[in-house]
Order: sequence, then C-alpha cells, then structure tokens
Amino acid sequence: MNRAVTLSSSQQDWVRSIQPVRMLLAFLLCTLGWLGVSSSAHAAPTCNPPNLLLVLDRSCSMAGRNWNSAKNAANTITSRYNGKLRFGLETFNHHASINYGIDRCIRDGSRCVANLQRTLRYIRVSGGTNLRRGIDTARSHLTAIRNADRIKTRKMSVMFITDGRSSCADSNVRTLLQRLGVKTYVIGFGRGVDSRCLNRMAAAGGTARGGSRKYYQADNSSELNSAMAKIANAATSEVCNNLDDDCDGRIDEGLRRSCRTTCGTGTEYCSRGRWVGCTARSPRGERCNGVDDDCDGRVDENWSSKGRTCYVGRGNCRRSGRYICNSSQTGLTCSARPGSPVTERCNGQDDDCDGRVDENWPQKGQRCTSGKGICARSGVWVCNGTTIVCSARPASGRGETCNNLDDDCDGQVDEGITRSCRNPCGTGTESCSRGRWFNCNARRPTTERCNGVDDDCDGQVDENWSNKNDVCYTGTGACRRSGRYVCNGSQNGTICNARAASPTAERCNGIDDNCNGQIDETFPSKGSSCT
Repeated sequence: MNRAVTLSSSQQDWVRSIQPVRMLLAFLLCTLGWLGVSSSAHAAPTCNPPNLLLVLDRSCSMAGRNWNSAKNAANTITSRYNGKLRFGLETFNHHASINYGIDRCIRDGSRCVANLQRTLRYIRVSGGTNLRRGIDTARSHLTAIRNADRIKTRKMSVMFITDGRSSCADSNVRTLLQRLGVKTYVIGFGRGVDSRCLNRMAAAGGTARGGSRKYYQADNSSELNSAMAKIANAATSEVCNNLDDDCDGRIDEGLRRSCRTTCGTGTEYCSRGRWVGCTARSPRGERCNGVDDDCDGRVDENWSSKGRTCYVGRGNCRRSGRYICNSSQTGLTCSARPGSPVTERCNGQDDDCDGRVDENWPQKGQRCTSGKGICARSGVWVCNGTTIVCSARPASGRGETCNNLDDDCDGQVDEGITRSCRNPCGTGTESCSRGRWFNCNARRPTTERCNGVDDDCDGQVDENWSNKNDVCYTGTGACRRSGRYVCNGSQNGTICNARAASPTAERCNGIDDNCNGQIDETFPSKGSSCT
C-alpha cells in the first residue's frame, strides 16, 4: 500500500535542537556583513550537495539479471558521487516505500552510501508495477525533506527506473515538478517498456531529451550505468539557488537563461540565487535605426518615406536607391551613391554628368553625305557611341567603265581603264579620260631599219638587206669559219656574224695552220726528189 513519508518525532526533535545553532550562525553572518567583512574573502563557499532520490522498479519483471544490473548500477553511481549528492532510495512494485530516506543519509553523513548500498542488498523483487504510487511516494518524501531543510533552494531530483508497463504517471510527475521544482529523470530498462508513457513522463518531469525518444533507454547493464551517470551529472549541475550545487567552490557560476521585456528577448545571469542583468531592451524614444525603440510594435514609424525609391546624381551618374536611416539616426538619407563622371562620348547620354548630352558635337542632326561617286547617299550626323558619324550608308560600287563617272566609288573618275587599239603597224593600248578613249600606243610607220622589225609597216621586214641570213665566211686556212649575215649595230646594213679562229704554228700537214694563205711554207723541200 502507498504511505506518505514524514519525519519521525525524533527526527523533528533533532531539527529543533539545531535551531539555536542556526540562529547563532545567522547572527554572526549579519555581524560580519555589518562590519564590512566578506566571508567569501576568507573561505570558499560551503558545498551544498543536491538531493537525488533513486526510485527503482522491484516488480517481478525485474527478477534475475535486470535486478542485479539495477543494484550494481545504483552501487556504482552512489559510490562515484559520494559527497557530491545526498542520496535516498525508494523501491516500488504495486506498492511503494522509502527504503533509505534522504533524511537518514543526512544523519549517517560519511556512512550514507555504505548504509544505502547495504539496505539495497537485501531488497527482493515481487508483485506488479504501479508507476503512480512510485511517484506519489517520492513526492511525499521530498516534501518532508524540503520542509525540514533550512536551505529551501537546494536542488532535488528523482532518478526513476522501470522495466514494465502500467498506468502512466505523467500527471504525477508534472505535479512533482510544479509543486516542488523537482525534475524527474526517466530510464526505461529493457525492451518491454511503454515508450509513449515514458516519453510523456520525461516531458512532464522537465527532462525531455532531444529527438523522438525523450527518456533514457537502457537495454543492458552498460547502457544503464551510462544513463545513470548522465543523470547524476545533470543532478549535480549548478542551478540558480545561491548554493554551490556542483561543489566546485563557486556559487551559481556560468548560469545564463533567456529573459523578456516588452521590447523582446535577451539573456540574464544568476547572482546569489537571483536572475539579474536581463539584456533585453527597455522602451525609449524612437530613433531611425531599424529597431522598435519605443516597443509599440512599429519600427521607425516617424519616417514614412523609409524604404521608398530615391535618386541621386545627373545623367549617367544618376543612381536609384532607397531611403534609409542616416548615421545620426535622426532622419533619412538616400542609400544610393552617384556614379563617377567620364569623358563625354557621342552616344545620346550625359557621360560627364553635367546635365548636357553630346554637347561636344554641335553638328549632330545636321545633313551629311556618305560615300563617293555613284555610291554617295545623304543623311544626318548621328552618334555611334564614341564619336559622330553620318547616318547614310553608301551604296555598293561597280566596275569602273569609260563614262565620266566614278563607278567604283573611290573618288576617281575613269581611272586605270584601258583597251586595245590598232593601226597599220599593229595593236596597242589606249586609255579613258572624261568618258573618251585616247593615246593609243600602237607603233606608227618609220623608215625601215635593219632590226628585225617592219618599221615602215609594209608587211616586209628588213627588205632592204636581201643577203640577211645568207651564209658567209671569215678568215683563211685553218682559221676560216662560216656564219650568217645579220643586221649590224647601227641597223643600217648587214655583217657576217662568224668569228675567225686563232692561228697556230705551221706544221707539215697540208693545212694552213698559221692562216697566212700558204700551206706548209716552212717546209720548202716538200715535193722534191729524195733518195
């Protein structure tokens, strides 16, 4: 059956007995404060270990390996955190009982963990499972502990271990958190747990984990030890209560949380058990800065043109932007910056940003002619992006003909046009000028000369020299050579083109070797009788 656990009369007498000591300590602390003496200057803060109540499911389903693993894990965690946590032990099946209360742990002092482990050693499994009785019994015990504790802000937690299914105790866990501020850490041991129920209990107990599984799941002794170690770490973590919860010699160190004012959220830190220094803004006079300074739900409402389009600069330097807050946050300025002017070009734009367009080309728009000769076309002066050009496009030219026109549109008329021409002496070439042919360069008749040309254009060549090309000879004896009659260098007669050979010494050979017209003249006895 479920029973509420309160302090016994002897326990209450003990609490009353230390009341004078508590009053004396308070007086001394007050006196030190009045004298301006800080106790923290002489001694580290007292360690105020949090309370952790182990609540173990001892129903029949835990029999055997599971129960042994649970006891071993409880022994391990209590030994590891001996002195850092004040432990209590509760077990439950269809009933629940405090087997070793936190009040007893306080009395036993350094023997707390050993006595708790000894108590656990003799507990046996039996019966069914009643999660709600387990939580309600824990709440009754922790209420009594809180009432008897002079430190009302001491941190208290429940480590709840079960392997079965039962009526879910999520509402009971929620009550425990709301009334006492006690968080409940839930461990599902084994695969037969009701995961949906344990998820709800972890969420209601303020210890929901990230992900789809909010509670700690352990399927073996190693995972159980790991889960209990994580919970013990969380149970000893520092909270904002002006106590040294983690027993590191510091109070409320490094604690931050979010805070809110009418202007929004911020962060505050813990100091001496109180949350102070919220960084969230407080309302002030509205400034043009993109912030709701007066916290009326509107931003920069005094500057209705903010965000509208604005322009700066002239010509090509003109830029668009938006009205934004100025640097002094007192008004608006255009976000745009004018472009940089460049040298003016003929392009229909104000490049140098002086408010004038193409001012360096005053002839723009006036009439002009493009092309030469028959290709010439008329237009007006226009810009091409850099300078000014005539808008007309010249026509395509054609081959030049003798017509006193510039047919090929090169600025010249009838240039380079020739054709063949003829006279009695033969053909030649004549040129065109101003649409007329002249200067035929065919030869004209002249006096016949001996030059291989029909100079008098009578159809005969060198007819006055009939021996031309006849055979002729030059030299005597062995030097005689033959040739042909050809025109001489003066072109007024013919000359034999043969050249006599050079004479040699006369030999007796019947030949005029020295070309003097005599044969073997140096041998006078030639032809005489001889014996």
